[in-house]
Amino acid sequence: MPHKPLLSTVIVGAALATTTPAFADFTPTEALERYFDSAEAFGSTVSVELKEGLAGTVRWTGITVTDTKSGSTTTIDWMEASPIDEDTVKVLFGPKLAVQGKDLDGADAISLEMEMIDHQTIMSETGSLTNMEFTGERLHLFTTTSDAEMPLSMEMIFEDLSGNYAIDGETNASGAAKTGAVSVTYGIDEDGMSLSSTTQLASTEVSFDADLPQSGEFDGYLTGAQNATMTYAFNDATSQTSFQGEDGSSGSIASVIALSAGTLTVQDGAFALLGEAQDISYKVQPPMPGFPEMAATMKSATANMSLTVGAAGELAPMAMAMTLEDLELGESVWAMFDPSGAIPRTPATLRLDLGAEALWLTDDFEAAMTNGEPPLMPQSLVLRDLYLTLGGASVSANGEGILSAQTGLPSGTAQVELKGVLTLIQTLSEIGIVPVPQAMMAQGMLPQFTRPGGDGSDHMISDIEAMPDGSIFVNGTRIK
Repeated sequence: MPHKPLLSTVIVGAALATTTPAFADFTPTEALERYFDSAEAFGSTVSVELKEGLAGTVRWTGITVTDTKSGSTTTIDWMEASPIDEDTVKVLFGPKLAVQGKDLDGADAISLEMEMIDHQTIMSETGSLTNMEFTGERLHLFTTTSDAEMPLSMEMIFEDLSGNYAIDGETNASGAAKTGAVSVTYGIDEDGMSLSSTTQLASTEVSFDADLPQSGEFDGYLTGAQNATMTYAFNDATSQTSFQGEDGSSGSIASVIALSAGTLTVQDGAFALLGEAQDISYKVQPPMPGFPEMAATMKSATANMSLTVGAAGELAPMAMAMTLEDLELGESVWAMFDPSGAIPRTPATLRLDLGAEALWLTDDFEAAMTNGEPPLMPQSLVLRDLYLTLGGASVSANGEGILSAQTGLPSGTAQVELKGVLTLIQTLSEIGIVPVPQAMMAQGMLPQFTRPGGDGSDHMISDIEAMPDGSIFVNGTRIK
């Protein structure tokens, strides 16, 4: 888990370019003073080298925001506020913003420089609600880490930014933003090995709605005192990554993703993450001489995870689901082990849906993760759905079980259904992938642990029951 002071500093540094708090009196001076209320909500202090006013316009120069816990700092060249009318203020920013993040020991950990071109915000106030509309021609970020063992440098460029932000007193903030083209480039060098990557996006959209943390602490999101929702969508992403080993070998990975989107929700102490990607393709050049380029495509991929945070000794639900739909390998991949085309080239699909109930072992989630200790222990498991189809065969399963606190043994029931598996084993044996003795053993044993299904001879079903004493029954016959 990221260290909270460092995390909050980076969040504040990014947010200061696009956020503003509520104003008591809607004058330029009050606007700039209260602009940094959001930074103070994260436990930071604000200092200004020079404050000037001329003809209704107020200008602050040399602004520094310091996280009081870690010493991490955010600096802004200047900010300027001028009235549009009695209810509206325009704020302009100096071209540069910098963040110097610290690690747990107070040493420099990450440096971020931000350059903004033609960035401005238009702010208005209604009661305790402050609204902002912002635009920018370009936002240029450059990040480096101070890790001598694995130095990282990253450059990000955002074109045509626009969005809105609203904050209601000191309790809630929400907003949305979109960009045109985005470019992300990074590189890592370590002990003679190097990696470089460039990603291009056609456009992006993000949004959030969150209760503000109190006194700069994030613990409220764990206890259910604060809630938050964030969404993102990236369109037409292309990526090229190259790597080189210390022995001089090199390889590359190229990918194209038409759409990548996701949602993170924190509601009453329950965390839920949903992500999806559509129309995905990969090309991989392995770092081994003589290996051909390998390609694969996939119609879609989804992942869904949820976890409810509880106190030590409490049981809480958790879940995980994923889907890989219509995965197809390029012919150069098939040619490596099946040049004759004996295995059906039908697309592969994987579905997995798991539910569980877990016992929380500690009240300090962050300390447990830092110390490498499990913060919770699963007590029961439900396999709602498992489905895999590959090479003309399919496997599906579902079931539920309980983990005994006394013996550590699982007990429960499951059903497994196999279609076309015997045919696939025979094909793999004929083309030499599976040795004949192993294939014959599998073909002989599978019918002993299954009963016939309804779709012919190559359709088998197993009803499995595990008892608390460790005994196991398959289709009513005890095998252990």
